[in-house]
Amino acid sequence: MRKKPNLEATVAEILDQLYVTYEHDVPIGKYRVDFLVGTKIIECNGDYWHCNPVKYSPDYYHKARKRLAKSIWVKDDHRRNTLIEEGYSALILWEEDIRLHTREVRQQIKRFLKG
Repeated sequence: MRKKPNLEATVAEILDQLYVTYEHDVPIGKYRVDFLVGTKIIECNGDYWHCNPVKYSPDYYHKARKRLAKSIWVKDDHRRNTLIEEGYSALILWEEDIRLHTREVRQQIKRFLKG
């Protein structure tokens, strides 16, 4: 199991404070998800690695991933849709929100887990 980066540690702390039982870094088919609560997935997307659309244009070329931002978004959407087709629901949290709007992220998580 990989070590929890700061984003995931923050989300884990929120889940712990909410007394939620979860699994971290869970394989589902060919994917690994950050958090699994029953059939609910919580993903922590880094702004740089996933090219947060608030910060990056569709034509931004990600040198490390060697692809355009819009291509990264398509791949991420396909991944999410595949997991949804397999019966999971997914909440995607962006780095900027986790770091700067933790209170709102906590509310988002609560609503997601209730639904």
